Amino acid sequence: MNSITTENLSDYRLVKITYEHTLKQYELFERTLDDGDMEKILQAHRYISTRVRKRNTLMDWIWAPSGSIETLTDTLDINSIRYKLIDHTLTYYRTPEKLSALRNEIDTEISKILTTDFVLDRIGMVGIENITKLERKHIENESKK
Repeated sequence: MNSITTENLSDYRLVKITYEHTLKQYELFERTLDDGDMEKILQAHRYISTRVRKRNTLMDWIWAPSGSIETLTDTLDINSIRYKLIDHTLTYYRTPEKLSALRNEIDTEISKILTTDFVLDRIGMVGIENITKLERKHIENESKK
């Protein structure tokens, strides 16, 4: 995974991709993909992700830069894989308690780089209303010191 900076954090998206296929159909699609297309799909999963593979429920939760997600969805489109994509980025930023998938993993990853300077830079870039709850909590804790 690339290192996260104040500049590229805004490019990260948390998306849920729900596949409109059975598990057998999807596995058949994956087996028929050429190595290049399979690599494009796997590239997005090198970031923080989880796959749910049950008989009637197929979904991927992915937290990755927009470009990786676009490459993934373009590959799915080219190979006629039916899916529905929902962007949960704003939900994660504003009300992360509503999300169970990947919230702890993303919080852990962001916590590794969180400093007061980082949060102040982010406020300067996106405004205080658009920072994550984790960043808000960090600033509140620092202001109490």
